[in-house]
Amino acid sequence: MKFFGCVDRALSTAFYHYGKFIARHAYLFLFIPLILSGLLCFGIFFLEMEKNAEDLFTPYESIARDDKAVINNLFPINYTHFKGGRFLSTTERVGTVMVTPKKGLDLLSREAVEEILHLDEVIRNIVIKDMKGLRYVDLCAKWMGRCMPDNFLSALDYDAKNIVSMPITYPVIQKGNQSFFIGASLTDINYFNMTNIVQSASIYKANYLLSSSPELEDLSIEWEYAFIDTLHEFESPYINIIYFTSNTISDELLSLSERVMPRFSVTFGVLFMFAVGSCMMSDWVLSKPWFGQLGIISAGLAIMSTAGLMGIAQVPFNQIVSVTPFLAIGIGLDDMFIMLAAWRQTDAKLSVEERMGKAYSEAAVSITITSLTDVLAFCIGSYNPLRAIKIFCLYTGLAITFDYIYQITFFGACMVLIGRREAANKHCYTCKKVLPKSEAKTTWYRIFCAGGGFKEQDSVSKKDIEPWLMQFFKNHYGPFIMKPVVKFVVLISFAVYIGLAVWGCTQVREGLELKKLAADDSYAYKAFELDDEHFNEFGPPVQMVLPNKLSYWEPETQNQLEMITENLEKSEFVHPSMFTTSWLRTYNRFLSQIGVNITTLNQTMFMMILREQFLKVPEFSEFALDINFNFSNMNKPCITSSRFILATTGLFTSVEEAKFLKEMRNEVEESPIDIHVFGPSFVYTEQFLIVAPTTMQNLIIATICMFFVALVLIPHPICAVWVTICVASIEVGVIGFMTFWGVNLDGTSMINVILCIGFSVDFTAHITYAYVSATDENPNKRAISALHSLGMPIFQGGFSTILGMFALCSSPAYIFRSFFKVMLLVMVFGLFHGLLLLPIILSLFGRFMRPNREKQGQQHEAVKTEETGDEADVTESDLNGVV
Repeated sequence: MKFFGCVDRALSTAFYHYGKFIARHAYLFLFIPLILSGLLCFGIFFLEMEKNAEDLFTPYESIARDDKAVINNLFPINYTHFKGGRFLSTTERVGTVMVTPKKGLDLLSREAVEEILHLDEVIRNIVIKDMKGLRYVDLCAKWMGRCMPDNFLSALDYDAKNIVSMPITYPVIQKGNQSFFIGASLTDINYFNMTNIVQSASIYKANYLLSSSPELEDLSIEWEYAFIDTLHEFESPYINIIYFTSNTISDELLSLSERVMPRFSVTFGVLFMFAVGSCMMSDWVLSKPWFGQLGIISAGLAIMSTAGLMGIAQVPFNQIVSVTPFLAIGIGLDDMFIMLAAWRQTDAKLSVEERMGKAYSEAAVSITITSLTDVLAFCIGSYNPLRAIKIFCLYTGLAITFDYIYQITFFGACMVLIGRREAANKHCYTCKKVLPKSEAKTTWYRIFCAGGGFKEQDSVSKKDIEPWLMQFFKNHYGPFIMKPVVKFVVLISFAVYIGLAVWGCTQVREGLELKKLAADDSYAYKAFELDDEHFNEFGPPVQMVLPNKLSYWEPETQNQLEMITENLEKSEFVHPSMFTTSWLRTYNRFLSQIGVNITTLNQTMFMMILREQFLKVPEFSEFALDINFNFSNMNKPCITSSRFILATTGLFTSVEEAKFLKEMRNEVEESPIDIHVFGPSFVYTEQFLIVAPTTMQNLIIATICMFFVALVLIPHPICAVWVTICVASIEVGVIGFMTFWGVNLDGTSMINVILCIGFSVDFTAHITYAYVSATDENPNKRAISALHSLGMPIFQGGFSTILGMFALCSSPAYIFRSFFKVMLLVMVFGLFHGLLLLPIILSLFGRFMRPNREKQGQQHEAVKTEETGDEADVTESDLNGVV
């Protein structure tokens, strides 16, 4: 086993000399990190906020984005000649309003329709640019020189009286030779008995499409904000309105970041008090409140340095990165507690330089293991195909790196200065030299001033030199869990835990609804929720694009296209053929109506009738938007590309959207003709196809990497195996139990699972390293020794991380609440494994792991103590075991 300990011994020796070097040059290591972080923090002024949801939450190698580029090249949108149903994204400039009736009123009553007409007039008269007086009519997407009309209101001739006299049929109102499709305008329909005549409806929806052309886009964005402001002030005795715009998601992402950052100050204050309290003792010399404060400051320097360096590197900030400060402080305090524990384990009679060497030889190796594994986990996560997660992993990985650097430099220098204060027997706050408690002349002096003086004492009470929590782990908790019956109960509980976790993993729900990107109390959340739940009978259209030249006049080609189209229409998420917009089907019917035999048409006649007759009929003119011609050879004109448009239905959840996307792609992949299928939501839906496999890939790769890191740095292969098993167990538990807590597997929770790997190693590696470093022959005593040495800092680190994330539990956004839920699971399961399960497992397999002989030979022989009541006397050599 000497091979497995060589790296540990080399690191331990190197950090021993490094710790002594810091002690000799404390001010150098104090000021250089301060100067470095001060210089880097200027980069914060260069930070840019990225709020484009499409860029953040869609994969880098996106088929949908490629399809979108192809279609945009073939069929660029002309906003002066635009017809609905041909969107290329969900971010086309648009203002959307949904109307519900006041209680006791029918939406299709005359009063309600009059209010809808009034609302429409208010919206169309919204003015921007007071000097120019621009209105909706100046900025709208147009068809045949007019703004896109609302089909429902157009069917009523914009007259509320007609709602009483005219029968409303759904989803199409037939009025003479005109057809008005209202499937996307009304929902929650009730019919008169056995007819398609509408009796009542619950919600009306209207879209006000704007031009996104380069010269008008900025004005359209300004109109959207005026739209929000106007509707916010709109009041009616008959109707309620809910609204959103194409810019709403981006604005919500920015707003959430701004709302969560003030919570950081609350977290900072709570952790500040916890850190200071955790470093206090009943002895005013041994107490180290400044350790807690400096630990927070060290983490703060890491956060500022990270933000500054990322600003200089032009890596944008986004909503999810707002969580990074909470994590960085929690991890920083964890390292601080380990460093403090190592300092307290050293002999108080040694010089500060020697104590620093010994403390670093133990603590620095331990935090190197955990920091390395944390950074490694985030490096693996940075290869995530989702940009938002990649950026978050880069920020957090860099923050942990800076935290580690400042921990072994800046915080080490602070340890030296505080160690000198302790060696001089000075009060922890006033820095004035004080008398030991045994020499205190008054009770008040003993309570508020006295302490230290151990160098002059032959024996001292353990209660004076050990924190009570450390005594609890050694004298009560450790012996209790080493009892056979307790071990049996814990192992049975672990089996139950694994069973529930595995069952939970089989019930994992995938997907992230659009409303969860907004705050619960925002207008956007209500609007997206209403839109998602009620307007899915006629969902967003899907384009079936034929990008290459085809012989459309040939019956064989037409039969192939018809078969492919019918196969797509067979999907449970696609409406039947009557709602499909197909120029070819309509053209064939047109040819039949004018008495042309389709089978006798040649290429020239097919193209001539199509262009000169069919597309010039007003009701068919919109099909010109779906066909690209090439007349370079007038004898043989051809169609270079074309498209059909399918109507979707029943896409209520992201799981159904992902299923639909897979169905469409599988169908066209089997086609002998090159076809692209694209819907405006496909760009977002695509992330749901990669979340589960990407999560599993990251977990497997990270777990394997963790194993090899543990194998190299923890001086026993069996311990590396158990660390890896515990990491895998925690991962399974987190994924399984987050399902029970209502957290879906999506891009956000995928971040948490990546975090889980690093934190899992933190809990298990510390206790395993302490167990391997213990010198007792008895496996149970070695487990108790490990708990005695690191039980308290592990508990403090886990609890401080929970405190660090606690401010997010009341966050108004699902993303941050889910972050808190998963992190709480990670902490609880990590503490369970690190402080309960792993010590028991190590004690059971301890006979296969020999104690550390080198440290055993170096340790002073323990002196037998005789307990008197609750207190035991300790000779001076026992100070070596102080934590």
